[in-house]
Amino acid sequence: MNDSDTPDKKVDDDALPAKLPCKRRPGEVVSPLKYTNDIVNFDHWDHMFITSCCRSLTLYDFDGPPSTILDLGCGRGLWAIEAARQWQGSTVVGFDIEPMQPRFNVLEKSVSRRLKWVQGNVLEQLPFLDGQFDFVRMVRMGLHIPEDEWPSVLAEIARILKPHGVFEVIEEDLLFPCQSGLSHDVTPASETSSGSSTQGSGTAVTSTSYQKSVSSLKSKNASLDTLSGPSSTSLTSVLDDKLRPPKPPDPQDHSRLRRAWEEMLDDSFLTLQLLSVLPLYLSSSFASIRSHPPLQIPLPYSSSDRQQLTTQHSMSTVQLDPATLFELRALSAKPSSEIDNRATAGSSQRSMSSWACMHLARTVRTIMGCKESIWSAYERLYGDDPLPPVVRTSQQKHLSTSWYEPATNPLRDYFERDWINWENDMADRTSVRGRMRAELSWGEPAGKPPEWRVWRNSLPQQAATSHREDTAELCRSLRGFSYKTQLLEQAAQVGALKFGNFTLKSGRQSPYFFNAGLMSDGTILHTIAQAYAATLCASASPDDPFTDFDILFGPAYKGISLAACTVLVLASVHGREVRLAYDRKEAKDHGEGGNVVGWPSGGKQKWRVVVLDDVMTTGLAASTAIEHITMQGGEVVGVVQLLDREEFSEVDEQGRKVSSVMKLERLLGGKGRVRSVLKMRDLVKWLEEKEARGEAGEEQRKTLQAMREYRDTYGIQS
Repeated sequence: MNDSDTPDKKVDDDALPAKLPCKRRPGEVVSPLKYTNDIVNFDHWDHMFITSCCRSLTLYDFDGPPSTILDLGCGRGLWAIEAARQWQGSTVVGFDIEPMQPRFNVLEKSVSRRLKWVQGNVLEQLPFLDGQFDFVRMVRMGLHIPEDEWPSVLAEIARILKPHGVFEVIEEDLLFPCQSGLSHDVTPASETSSGSSTQGSGTAVTSTSYQKSVSSLKSKNASLDTLSGPSSTSLTSVLDDKLRPPKPPDPQDHSRLRRAWEEMLDDSFLTLQLLSVLPLYLSSSFASIRSHPPLQIPLPYSSSDRQQLTTQHSMSTVQLDPATLFELRALSAKPSSEIDNRATAGSSQRSMSSWACMHLARTVRTIMGCKESIWSAYERLYGDDPLPPVVRTSQQKHLSTSWYEPATNPLRDYFERDWINWENDMADRTSVRGRMRAELSWGEPAGKPPEWRVWRNSLPQQAATSHREDTAELCRSLRGFSYKTQLLEQAAQVGALKFGNFTLKSGRQSPYFFNAGLMSDGTILHTIAQAYAATLCASASPDDPFTDFDILFGPAYKGISLAACTVLVLASVHGREVRLAYDRKEAKDHGEGGNVVGWPSGGKQKWRVVVLDDVMTTGLAASTAIEHITMQGGEVVGVVQLLDREEFSEVDEQGRKVSSVMKLERLLGGKGRVRSVLKMRDLVKWLEEKEARGEAGEEQRKTLQAMREYRDTYGIQS
């Protein structure tokens, strides 16, 4: 798909909903990540890992390819290109702030003609129409979306998603991988009364430099011993307290870098434990979220620990089982999803996935892409601490050019020392070379040993083996969430949708009956309101009557609560402010009187109104509402109903079948339109899907056959 053949239409900025207030300045990009080729390569590996676990391109099991697809934060566009290749009838849009996607002339024409790249900031209003996409996907955007903007981002996705569309998000906690329990002093001096400093975290100050400092101070202050007297503390003891050399540096203590990482995230209001809060934000815009237990990858052992554990025969390796690990189920309403976490705790207790080293390497590359932002946070945290000079150890002198050049800023010296130690520790734990030797029987390559091995061999033996913890630190925690309107499932659960043999007002024998009055609990009302609102906002063109109306009218009695809930969702999710009005069965002869409640006084000469109905059989309720609105001087521009039975109600003089929907549109003078959340064909498709999945029993198969026969007898396509 080229620029002249796009799946998205030009969107007027004035038609977009107002943006919710946030801490970020307009137009500001908060992500600390700088993309490199290494990061892109690991993104490709991650794509292969996730698709192999899902056994498809998505967590959600589609019955057929979605027609219109949006990949938010598409990066280099690998997933979008693969989707266009596999789903040959679909149009795919890749959306990203960086123009890093490949040119179309390097892709197959069969793919490029159905593919489009769009540049923009996901934190701003998305340049797409309401209800435009059948499937929206977003993966690993935690470093790009501040916590206070997740609700508005998800509301935008709800706006552009079709009423029966699917939304899928895969996210991870923003972990800094390192072994805990090694911290000696990570609190900046400005934050503690004990005067902690950079020196306290293991600065390499030698005893020789200490003796020189004592001698120098004594020569400059020779009279102090005489003046102080015998009862006073000697200068030597004072100096011993003030200048005692710190403990030898601990190259395996990365707590200062971890503290800087957390400070960097906090400064941009990015969420460290995203998987703990994301379910709450998802539930505000989407009902019936499904998810799988978190995939938790423990931090691999260091090489010294691996050797010891191998000797003790206590190291285990497990393979991930996608069939159970990525099985979607209803998301717990608990904020922390305690049940799901318990489900994976047993498989994460220091049992090592065979891919753990790759997960760690990918996490490390991502953090390396944030290095300069981490340095800024490090500088803010420790810039006021006293800084003795950093002394290179004899082992560090043998390292190659990866050791930093001396900086003019002493604090940068400390940061680079901490950074090199952390990189080497993670390279040791990743052990790609060792895995290649073990899995492929490759020999040790000739030449110099890798720098991480030189670093590891420079560690004192006690330090190299004394930090193993029984509790596992994680190098990755990943979880996917999927949403698709589960309205029919919920309706069947509460008895609003029933199958059997029912006599309608027309005298017909129907194999199904839908009673929206039974859909009364908060969860299902939320689902219905979201579906109504999405249907109202799914405008096909600027002159569509549903794009501009003033009042949503709920006919008594069931329509009142449904319209009230829908007005709330229109305002909170879609940014559309409309009034609520409804009628009474009997006119009131006191107070304000009349049949209509909530009708505005003054203002427009003719208010534009949409009537909300539940199930239209004869259309009597909607016709009565239209009469009341016309008497108030309003103009009905459309009707939205929950279910269209798609059957004719009469045959006209020319022998044509006429449905209630067709009659109602004629009543509206040809200008108004009737739009439906569900249709009878959706019920048939739902039953067919259950049969295809093997979930239908004998009774349901009979019901499906009865539904098809009823449709053949009375059906009409509206």
